[in-house]
Amino acid sequence: MNREEHFTTGFILLILFYFIMSYFNLSSYFGYATILLIGSILPDIIEPAKHYTHRNYFHSKRFLKALYISLIPLILIGFFVNNIFYIFFLIIGYILHLWLDSTTKMGLPN
Repeated sequence: MNREEHFTTGFILLILFYFIMSYFNLSSYFGYATILLIGSILPDIIEPAKHYTHRNYFHSKRFLKALYISLIPLILIGFFVNNIFYIFFLIIGYILHLWLDSTTKMGLPN
């Protein structure tokens, strides 16, 4: 997927997140949705697509597993430190980017 597709997907999630937060009267947490959008384009900022085979470590299954593992302590720490959820949503956006890349013909490298 290209950067525009990732950004569009992140933007759709941002709008969806905003409506969900508004419905539950939690719109003060809208900053989290913005961080999710940034996370959805972060892998292509770290590893720009200079060639169609640009996927290295930050676009790999190993890095995806590391992100999954990092979510567990973030959730636990989040009960004590509110601002840690910004990092949580950044990682969620990053994971969504990798999920979308995994659906392409090239997939994710090991």
